[in-house]
Amino acid sequence: PESPPPTSATASGSTPTAGGAPLAVGLFVDAEIHGRVAPDLAVLPRASIRQGNKVLLVDADNRLHFQQVTILRTVGEQAYISAGLGTGDRVCVSPLENALEGMLVRTADTPLDSASAGL
Repeated sequence: PESPPPTSATASGSTPTAGGAPLAVGLFVDAEIHGRVAPDLAVLPRASIRQGNKVLLVDADNRLHFQQVTILRTVGEQAYISAGLGTGDRVCVSPLENALEGMLVRTADTPLDSASAGL
């Protein structure tokens, strides 16, 4: 499980220091910010997310199936998925423009000679 990277933030206003004086502009402070923990996230390339927050799963017979997912957050080229995927799910990350439910695909771990018999 991977948590999203920290995000930088800017505080404004008059933040008192330990001595009671406001923190001067341009100074830095070490701070601890409490937030929610997001365990069991899946991290996918952002481009693998399809319209309607769906991904393409590849089943044991190498057929595609659309799966609804919950995106916790996107950062750069990555999407952090908090629900909708299970352990061992195989997600298609190739850019398929005309993917259809049940479409037969060849995966990277399928030898070319055995895949050509079914495709």
